[in-house]
Amino acid sequence: MISFSLNEKPIFLQALFSVDPKLSMMAYSVEETYARYGTLSFMKTPIQYSYALTLGIVVMLALLLAIYGSFEFADRLVKPIESLEKQTDSKNNPEKRFPPNNENEDEITALVNSFMAAQKEAAWSDVAKRMAHEINNPLTPIQLSAERIQKKFAGSSEEKEFIDASTKTIISQVDVLRDLVSAFSNFAEREKLRFKKTDIHNLIKESIRLYSQQYTNISFELKKGDIKIVEIDINKIQQALSNLLLNAIDACQGSKEPKIELETKLTKINSRDCCELLFRDNGQGFDKSMISTAFEPYQTSKKQGKGLGLAIVKSIIDEHKGEINIEKSSLGATIKITLPIVQN
Repeated sequence: MISFSLNEKPIFLQALFSVDPKLSMMAYSVEETYARYGTLSFMKTPIQYSYALTLGIVVMLALLLAIYGSFEFADRLVKPIESLEKQTDSKNNPEKRFPPNNENEDEITALVNSFMAAQKEAAWSDVAKRMAHEINNPLTPIQLSAERIQKKFAGSSEEKEFIDASTKTIISQVDVLRDLVSAFSNFAEREKLRFKKTDIHNLIKESIRLYSQQYTNISFELKKGDIKIVEIDINKIQQALSNLLLNAIDACQGSKEPKIELETKLTKINSRDCCELLFRDNGQGFDKSMISTAFEPYQTSKKQGKGLGLAIVKSIIDEHKGEINIEKSSLGATIKITLPIVQN
């Protein structure tokens, strides 16, 4: 600005010079970089949060994928073992039923136990079949020979009494052996069950009626629970009831006031409606040494017992996908049977 006096207007002098293009580009670049820096400084915190969130999502996805992979691997590893366990267990106890909650037993232990039980059951069944076959073969000729001797010497007076007594003994013992063969066959063979919805109380009453007329000195009592219809094979369950009643009757023979009590209850096992049937008697009970093996074949404390009654009962209950066990009792014996109300 140029000024000559106070009264005159100032005069401005403007000079224009050309700037080097490289210098101009550098200035523009500096200005743009500064503006970008300002934007990044403003976005610094949101960018940090977004990176942290993305990393967290990736870590969570990886963790979930690892957990899913471990479960899938464990499932694929265990399923074949469980399937094999069920197959072996079904050979021993068909479609078994109410698995015990045993946290200490892993899959391998359960598989080994199932194999052992199936092998043991198969061995007993094979022995029963062989014995039934071997015993049954000579029975018919023995009985026929005894009957022929009895007829031939029927008119002779000298040795008639001796021959009659001897042949009667032979024939009666043949009948005993036939009963034994029948018991072996019932244990070894498992027929296909015919399930039918049945009034369990009527079936129990019918079984009691068969024996109460013969054993009038024994008091029979049925306590009915809140249950009526159960899906069962009538003939098989009636056979099981008869065996248990006969055992209770034998056990009560030495009691002053013999009493046999049956009771039904409605219960749930693993969210499944079941019928609980209790057999109680005031007889001699079970020896402590026999409780663990009472349901195994050929286990008996009777002098003339075959040891197959309870084994056959257990086989029938197993076929119905139920359970049977002996409960501790201060007097006599208590046997508890659990049956599903509806078969799958």
